[in-house]
Amino acid sequence: MLPSASNIDYSSPKVILDYQLLLLKHYEAEGALNSPRTNSPAIKLIDHEADIWLKNVETFLLPHTTPSSPTAYIPSLLSAYDLIHRACRQTAPPIEFLNSVRKDTADRWLAGDKSLSQTRLMLLLWHIMDQDRRYRDFCLTINDTWIRELLKYGRFRGITNDEAALRLNHILSQDLTLYLGPSPITQSAHRRRWSRALRYISSYQKILIAQLTL
Repeated sequence: MLPSASNIDYSSPKVILDYQLLLLKHYEAEGALNSPRTNSPAIKLIDHEADIWLKNVETFLLPHTTPSSPTAYIPSLLSAYDLIHRACRQTAPPIEFLNSVRKDTADRWLAGDKSLSQTRLMLLLWHIMDQDRRYRDFCLTINDTWIRELLKYGRFRGITNDEAALRLNHILSQDLTLYLGPSPITQSAHRRRWSRALRYISSYQKILIAQLTL
């Protein structure tokens, strides 16, 4: 049975994220993540708890009203919020809300809060870099550094597997003609190699999670 979303501690990002996983587990068990979606009584009950969770997370993330929300957790909370919003309300979250949280997070970083890693900050700002020249300069510089490092060394140095996977996902979504030239064969060879590395990292992470839950 799904615990009430009204009773969880919304001052704790870990508790918020744990409950999101619980919501997804119940949605999946009821087939609510399939398309087309059914609206059985069981799914409506999950929707009710998910809606409570969404409203509380919105309040927790709102810029300026919750200065104590830990900056380092914001990318994970935004991702969790996005998933549950789509599952519960059958639509993407309002882009204005997402961007306001992203901008507030960037402002914290610029003000000296470095609890967010460079990788997660850059991926957060990538969505709003056209709104501020500082964001754009930062994103384009870091993006160029990542690609050149990957081409030179074949890997990212000094970061966790989680961050390496985030960077690879980001790079694989781009047009790399500037770095690899116009040849489709050259681009495909690099993309295949990087995609294999990404699959390896993902498989390794799943093994670790399985071991930790034994």
